Amino acid sequence: MPNIRKVSAGAPFKPSASAWNAFADKANERPQGGGGGGGGGSRLLVKNNSGTDVARFGILGVGGAQIAQTDNANEFYNKILLDGESPVLATHCGKFVVCLEPVSDGQVGLCTMNGLIQVQVDMIDADDNWCDIYVAGFAKLKSYGAGSAEIIHKPAGTGDKWCLVQLGKSHGPAREYTGLINDASGFAATDATTAMDVLTAVDGVPVETALATVHNYQSWPGNDNAPARARWNSGLARWDLVMVDCQ
Repeated sequence: MPNIRKVSAGAPFKPSASAWNAFADKANERPQGGGGGGGGGSRLLVKNNSGTDVARFGILGVGGAQIAQTDNANEFYNKILLDGESPVLATHCGKFVVCLEPVSDGQVGLCTMNGLIQVQVDMIDADDNWCDIYVAGFAKLKSYGAGSAEIIHKPAGTGDKWCLVQLGKSHGPAREYTGLINDASGFAATDATTAMDVLTAVDGVPVETALATVHNYQSWPGNDNAPARARWNSGLARWDLVMVDCQ
């Protein structure tokens, strides 16, 4: 079993002595590795910085490492302590943990982000076989047509269901959407941008839910309410229009 020493309050150290001592208590309490909560995923230490107490089998978004390599290289190399945040779909899609025990706000707890685990899922469609985070949803995940977690077992019907979920799958946030041109007068081939709404994800978990500005890099013309398709250009950090029905 590990024996992580504490530090004295006021000693030169990053993060704060109180944060480190909470981590040390939890790390010394149990070893990392092995199953948790009845599932088969690895255990991780996560500090709950969400502002909300999270119950067992609850959800936290992962914001990064609580102890950075530049703060304390030895402990960064020896132990992983993650920063738990309030789930935000655009930020934490495919990047979240399930708590293996209750984790009060400001405290460190055992969590997992891979393997088979019991978790509550809001089944939007009974045929959905994937799930991912719910916006600001600490108690459950949400079902989608694609996602970063596969639903292995689910009760029949829709609504909140206790499921067996395989975390750590390959699907992530959608990078392509279909929708309708939202421009009362349509747009010309010379227009640099236009807008799309009624967005539907093609290849992953939807993170755009309302209006999206799309760049007309191929100089398409289009009419209002014309069907269109846009793709996320990660190099330029923008949506590019890749198809439009000129009608």
